[in-house]
Amino acid sequence: MEEEGGSRRWAVNAAEWKPSSAEFDLFLSALPLCDWEAVLRYGAGSPAVKISWIAVDFDRFVRIEDRKMGILSRLLQRKLVNSVLGIPYKEIIIHRTPQGKPFLANDRRRLSLPEFNFNVSHHGDYVAIASEPHHLVGVDVMSHDPRIKEQPPAYVENFRSCFTALEWGNIMSSKPDHKKILHQFYRHWCLKEAYVKAIGIGLGFNLQRLEFFFLDGEIWGQVASVRIDGKHREDWSFSLHQLDNEHCVSFSYLLV
Repeated sequence: MEEEGGSRRWAVNAAEWKPSSAEFDLFLSALPLCDWEAVLRYGAGSPAVKISWIAVDFDRFVRIEDRKMGILSRLLQRKLVNSVLGIPYKEIIIHRTPQGKPFLANDRRRLSLPEFNFNVSHHGDYVAIASEPHHLVGVDVMSHDPRIKEQPPAYVENFRSCFTALEWGNIMSSKPDHKKILHQFYRHWCLKEAYVKAIGIGLGFNLQRLEFFFLDGEIWGQVASVRIDGKHREDWSFSLHQLDNEHCVSFSYLLV
């Protein structure tokens, strides 16, 4: 995807990566120790991660998919920072806000792009990451989960309070095609999450304050606009992309 200036849009299919234990160890060793616990996801009462990564108890790991997502997410962040800013991997410092948004904690006075901003998301089989040289950016990837136990109309009804009347009409316009209802639901949800992740607020944001609409009424379009608290915000850009038949990704960034 985009490779201009400090703008990056990357997506990686984690399902295609099938590392051996030795390969996983090698990639894990490339991360700072502070990231190990998040990647390995030890439960309460588990032994502390040892200084030697070779000695980590692999029998206590959770699902391999979760571990792969954790390590790919963190490696992609470092690859992106190195690619855009040229900071050596061992000198990259990444922290998280109290709301969980990652940010570059290196001395910004020494950066070629002091306003550099990035965001990362993972769900289903994919990890996606985005960056902008001067503006806020957000990304959200969604799997069209086929394992839901309810019928799609009943399932999406649980989230009706998160959508405006216009959005809800677009989602339900695909009746009686249940698969299309789910796809529209995930597309709209993905857009809202990309905005919330860009501004870094977290779970406390009222999603109904956002109303997404598509130019010319084309609800399957790739470019969306937003009203925030009823006002059309032309200073925000949103795009939607279908990664495969079961995954979509949305990118958002502030234009000014």
